[in-house]
Amino acid sequence: MNAGKVKSETVKTGDYTITRSTMELGASWSKDIKPIVKNDRCDKQHIGVCISGRVNIRMDNGTEVEYGSSDVTSIPPGHDV
Repeated sequence: MNAGKVKSETVKTGDYTITRSTMELGASWSKDIKPIVKNDRCDKQHIGVCISGRVNIRMDNGTEVEYGSSDVTSIPPGHDV
């Protein structure tokens, strides 16, 4: 999927979906993906690794967390990046 400043490549294997996403500077879920999926926030849980750069995650409850290179993440549903 290509959506604005976000490029994602997905592979499904059994019960798992593995996605590699590349986000350009200034990309966000609400600006780039929301218009396509028509949800206010991402409703999926993500477990991943930040390969390079930094990403700021904003939860529905106002909590913000920043991840950087080599950080392992577990992001619950109800977030924006």
